[in-house]
Amino acid sequence: MAYRNNQTNDVGDIVNQTEVSANGELVNRRVSRQNNYVDNHYLQTDLLFNFETGAVRHNLLAGYEYGWNLSGGAVDRASLAPIAVVNPQRGQATPGTFSPCSNNSTDT
Repeated sequence: MAYRNNQTNDVGDIVNQTEVSANGELVNRRVSRQNNYVDNHYLQTDLLFNFETGAVRHNLLAGYEYGWNLSGGAVDRASLAPIAVVNPQRGQATPGTFSPCSNNSTDT
């Protein structure tokens, strides 16, 4: 008999360049926050029966297997302050409010 339960939850932030301003001096940016998750449950059971009927020996194998998987992810985006192309100021920028842009999940 075997049972496996695997759960993961990954979150990451990615900063993307969206466009350069008309005067070519600023780069507009946004941050994407991606949340991926997986939840697996699996059960496998095997039963082995050994018996005899008179002079004949028998081996009977019966089994059951069950699996369930839930996985998906969501991406939220927020604006970041533009950064200057010629004299960029480095450091942590505070993102605006995150808003959902995609959500995907499967249940099998």
